[in-house]
Amino acid sequence: MWEAVLHPATGLGARQRLLSLSPQVVSRMNAAETTRGYYMILAIDLGSTSFKASVFDASLECVGEGSSELVYHHGPHGVMQLDPGHLRETLRSAVAQALSAADVTALGAVAVTSQAQTFTVCSPEGVERVPFISWLDSGCAEYNPAADALPEFARHCSVEQCMPSLMVAKLAYLQEQSEGTFVGADDTVLMLPAWVVRQMTGTAAVDKNLAAMCCLYSLLEDDWWSEALRACRIGEHNLPALKELGAVAGNTGQGAAAFGLPTGIPVVLAGNDQTAGAYGIDVHRKNAVLITLGTAQVAYDV
Repeated sequence: MWEAVLHPATGLGARQRLLSLSPQVVSRMNAAETTRGYYMILAIDLGSTSFKASVFDASLECVGEGSSELVYHHGPHGVMQLDPGHLRETLRSAVAQALSAADVTALGAVAVTSQAQTFTVCSPEGVERVPFISWLDSGCAEYNPAADALPEFARHCSVEQCMPSLMVAKLAYLQEQSEGTFVGADDTVLMLPAWVVRQMTGTAAVDKNLAAMCCLYSLLEDDWWSEALRACRIGEHNLPALKELGAVAGNTGQGAAAFGLPTGIPVVLAGNDQTAGAYGIDVHRKNAVLITLGTAQVAYDV
């Protein structure tokens, strides 16, 4: 059982190290281990260039990998968007590749990590009203109303300046340009990972780490940031449920079949991709800095 699975470097249980021992996750893993004699974890990384999926066994050895590239739609004035149907197919392809050599019935958990800024707006029925707006979109580069509306930005957020690449900046701009109609009264604004989680579980949820990265969440208030919501002309009811980093958003439901996944698997909110990478190499224990030369060039300290 899980108590016996140790990480060689720290002595922590592998499940404890990766998923903070959520009771739902432990229960599922123990069930898989009892039935199959082993369990596996599917880790999903919703990147900017591609979606990646990897399957890990009980000792955290990778036993399957998959990757599928994203195709953007480019428009005038720096517009960069992603089609929701394309995102579904891209994720399905990456997951299928990763699971091709694995026993899907042995899955104990699905963990989702992502970049924070790409988002869409969904109707009350869950239908995407607009394409996904990428963080690479530069539509508000020359006019960024959120920067003027949020003078206390650095005190509340995980980044120092309200840059045009941030979700809060794009949302405030689009709401101002549309006179508040870009997001309807009963619509839901979903970051990419929250959208994927809802596709899989039926529940729209995001962890506080990713919420903080999109800068609609206040580190001081430990909640959605009221001033940022006013700048974007939305309320808390227009956003996904807030969860702790490492929490289970829900179990896979019927919608997960579109990605080749069975029902009943806990879906874990694994936070921002940079945060996950930093903790994965023990930056917090080594007094080190993670430097990532990906689509974004990032220096990350914990």
